[in-house]
Amino acid sequence: MKVINIVMIGLIFFILTACGNQSTINPSAKQKEETPTTSTPETNETASFDPPEVANISFHPLELIELLEGEPLESWEYVKSVPLSLLIEKDITLHVYKDTDPNSLCYYSTVSLLEYDNKTYKLNECTSDSFLQKSPEEIGAFYILEHTFIGQEKRLIFHSSFELFANGPGRMQYIVYDVSEEKLLTFEEWGIPIITDLEVDEKSLVIQFPGLHMHSPDATIFRWHNEQLERSQSIKDALGLTYQQDYIQFIDDKSLFIAYSALDRFSVEFVEIQYRYENGKLVKN
Repeated sequence: MKVINIVMIGLIFFILTACGNQSTINPSAKQKEETPTTSTPETNETASFDPPEVANISFHPLELIELLEGEPLESWEYVKSVPLSLLIEKDITLHVYKDTDPNSLCYYSTVSLLEYDNKTYKLNECTSDSFLQKSPEEIGAFYILEHTFIGQEKRLIFHSSFELFANGPGRMQYIVYDVSEEKLLTFEEWGIPIITDLEVDEKSLVIQFPGLHMHSPDATIFRWHNEQLERSQSIKDALGLTYQQDYIQFIDDKSLFIAYSALDRFSVEFVEIQYRYENGKLVKN
């Protein structure tokens, strides 16, 4: 009995010692387990905008989609025809309809066909209900651009743009005519189009996004480069503006991009910095 008791006491002592040693073998592991994980909290001390003297702008080829011929559906009820001036001495017209089918995606807006050279082309998108107004041109429902980009082997005419149906104003469809291939092409972009002289004797298209929902005003440049149309990144991104409320305003008569940078994340006060465009870059004025 004494022998058994001695053995049992020794075994218990060994187990307790081992447990104690286990807690000291890797103290960092225990500390890691007990220390709560933390992440760097967002503060209002985010670095404010540091205006660059020169900012490079990224450009990418603009994807243009060919318009296909089409006819009005039986459920379409004719509303009006909107003349869009001339294209190579021929009329180009937007015919506006109401879709009377209550299951149609365009039931609460309008649908339209583009007519040119005795052919009608479908748009595949609902057009704005602004065309139901008496003078849609006065409320920015469409713009006549009529500018030709000329290359050695190609000519593209930026002809016009008109408003599409959306959950806010400014979603525009653009009509581009490829003179060499005699095709009507199109693309979409949010904003107001401005044909302007960003550089001497070189016109570009600037589209001023007016701002919508959580997105502040911004601008995008479309240029003719290496025999093709290119679209820039947003000017706000090119400059690296810091805060959500920071915004860009293009001043056409001065060919200036004005960056408005908030004093801090929640500020309604802004610092104004002027930039001019030079050969694919923004240069501080």
